[in-house]
Amino acid sequence: MAMTATVSVVICDDHQILADGLAALLGAEPDLEIVAVTGSVEEVVAAARDLAPDVVLMDYELPDGTGIDATRRILAAPSRPAIVMLTSFTDDAVLVGAIEAGANGFVTKHSSPSALAEAVRLAAAGEPVIAPSLLMRLLPRLGGGSPVGITVSEREREILLLVADGATNQEIAERLHLSPNTVRNHLARLYSRLGARSRLEAVAIAIREGVLPRR
Repeated sequence: MAMTATVSVVICDDHQILADGLAALLGAEPDLEIVAVTGSVEEVVAAARDLAPDVVLMDYELPDGTGIDATRRILAAPSRPAIVMLTSFTDDAVLVGAIEAGANGFVTKHSSPSALAEAVRLAAAGEPVIAPSLLMRLLPRLGGGSPVGITVSEREREILLLVADGATNQEIAERLHLSPNTVRNHLARLYSRLGARSRLEAVAIAIREGVLPRR
């Protein structure tokens, strides 16, 4: 994504004051455009379908379900925005559920405006929005489904290991002496083969399939 590109964002939070505050803070960034503010699962699913945003900033607790429910529904449709969970929850089960639903990561409601804006930019660029230390804590709980016999090349496995360590595409490219575009192409093929919707979900499935070791 070019540095000058505008990132379209849908905000979902059922606390109107917080949602409007987030919209004002993020909308003040020159490269971020708030295209909708929603407050329920049904509203955010409809906004994602109708507006095709780049990123959805998603609350966990909503009046008609959870942000995980909404994430699954949004990512089941052809238009697949990046989804960042906005949460005050630190319960591992909630975080694992969000990853396995396809979320790109998490930011807390106590994050600074600059950290929120950077999380949106990272998600729009296809990067994970999660601290490596938190991902390491969650990895043993990821990937509880039935194996389906997926294999990957040694290069793809190297890339997945670096993703699991929290590396960005640029960092992976530098470590493996590849171009960032080559890394993106490898990841796109991995998503397709693994049936993953995000980097974190790809790691979860790879662990489930035995492609990556549990840590």
